[in-house]
Amino acid sequence: MQEDFVYLNLDFMPPTAERLCMLPENIRKRGYRRIYLNIIDNFPWSFEQRLQSSTAYSEAELDYFVKSCSKLNLKLSYIFPESGSFLRLLRCNGYRRMSLTGTQLIQIDPEAVGVNLLMDSVIEDLISLCPEIDTFCLKDKNTLYNKKAETSIKQSSGRVEYPGSREEFIFTEKLIEGEDSVLFRDYRLLQQASNEYAQSLLEQKNEIVMSTLGDRAPASGCRAAGDGYSMLSKLLEILEYNIQVFQKTAKGLVEPRWLELYLGSKLLVARQEIDSVSSSLRRSNLLN
Repeated sequence: MQEDFVYLNLDFMPPTAERLCMLPENIRKRGYRRIYLNIIDNFPWSFEQRLQSSTAYSEAELDYFVKSCSKLNLKLSYIFPESGSFLRLLRCNGYRRMSLTGTQLIQIDPEAVGVNLLMDSVIEDLISLCPEIDTFCLKDKNTLYNKKAETSIKQSSGRVEYPGSREEFIFTEKLIEGEDSVLFRDYRLLQQASNEYAQSLLEQKNEIVMSTLGDRAPASGCRAAGDGYSMLSKLLEILEYNIQVFQKTAKGLVEPRWLELYLGSKLLVARQEIDSVSSSLRRSNLLN
């Protein structure tokens, strides 16, 4: 039996503003009655613009979306940001002091000065622009961060819910065109190419580590490294091809600035990784 709610992530592969306006009707046609909404980077925050990305929707665009939901009797729940969701903000002056120390992850220290004010500002912005939100969702009622968030929400007359289960976000494109959409297909091919490249990259890095265990790599090791690097290069070409295909397919469907940043960073990292592997293999005399 189909659930009557859907988890919607507007931070990943965000639809163009035009397609965003189509979402409420498509969601309602599929029998859903409530949207669990995840949006941080693409929300038009007014209290601190450094919290939003360059791909954020305008207030007018998001206002149209939430009002369309209301007209269709689609209820809105907002998934409140976790302590590690403020990555962009915690790198800015004035907020670095809120970072939790003693951990590799960049996340908010719930006991830092100013955290309560930050939470109040987030909630105020959300309620101001999206009064249709009737529930705020938190994941774990036992953490100090979420206890403070719950207090701030209730002080703003908001209702708190702990869904309990791990949400599974549905691509907006799937809600508009279904699973047979070309964009959805090309994205899966891109992810497959990306995963295969990552696996080959890991194997090459392991080869480099193994080579450091002896003074000189045997000829067989050189051949294996050469073959592995050749395969890695071919997989990079496949990844580059799939990026180009997806970019063409997504044009006009996905927010263009987000698409440029997402694909650009994916390609840049892939090329930097293979350059690093190439240098390491040469230093280990495993590649000519």
